[in-house]
This record gives sequence, C-alpha cells and structure tokens, in this order.
Amino acid sequence: MKTIYFDNNATTQVAPEVTEAMLPFFRELWGNPSSMHAFGAAAGRALDRAEVVARFLEAFERYYDLWAGGGAQAILPAYAERCVTLGSRVRVAGLNGSFEGQALRVAPDGSLVVLRDGAGEVSVRAGDVSVRGVMGYV
Repeated sequence: MKTIYFDNNATTQVAPEVTEAMLPFFRELWGNPSSMHAFGAAAGRALDRAEVVARFLEAFERYYDLWAGGGAQAILPAYAERCVTLGSRVRVAGLNGSFEGQALRVAPDGSLVVLRDGAGEVSVRAGDVSVRGVMGYV
C-alpha cells in the first residue's frame, strides 16, 4: 500500500541518509543552534550549513528536472511514495469551513480525494489537512 502524506507543513518523512547525518544532533548536539548559550552554539558550529544547502539544492534539482520534463505527473509517483495520509481519517479546514472523511487517493491534478462523511468524494486542492489520531489530533 502506498502512503501519501499531505501535512508536510507540520512534518515530513525524513530520508534515511538525512536521519543518519542528523544522529549526532539528536544524541549529543541537540541544543538550539540559534541560541546565544554555549550548548546551542556548539550545535550551530557542528553543522556545515553550506553542505546542507548544497544537498537540498541537489535534491530539489532532481525533482525540478523531473517536473520540467513531464509536469506534475512526473513527480506524483515519488510524492505518493512518501505520503502517509491515504487511507487515514482526515480533517480538512479551508476557506469554506471544515469537514472530516477518509483520504482516498491523489488525483492526476495533485489534489487529495477525500470521501467526505455523509457525502461523496471531494477533491481538495487547498486547505489544512490533518490526520486524525496522529500527533494529538482528535
């Protein structure tokens, strides 16, 4: 079963190589690198910001090249592979109110298709989508 996650504003699945690179910061150097105190400053000094930016740009370029060559359809499989929302109960909040339902699939246009409680399928193109029962959402 593919997992699709639409709440990347709050959390995003971390790639294994990123997790490995960040382990020292989770175990020993977990101070806030923007802090003025010595513990936080040590974390800031240990992080090679130029390398972080370079790696981010390399990954961005790979997905940009896919998108440029084939539009959204070209990147949807990679997006879908990393998403955890599908199959979950969700709450959708938007300009016209909110509703709950079951996240079903990602449509070819990139919208989230939700089976709305007491109604039919709805395509969500914009809004705040939260997965019920995860991270304290009820």
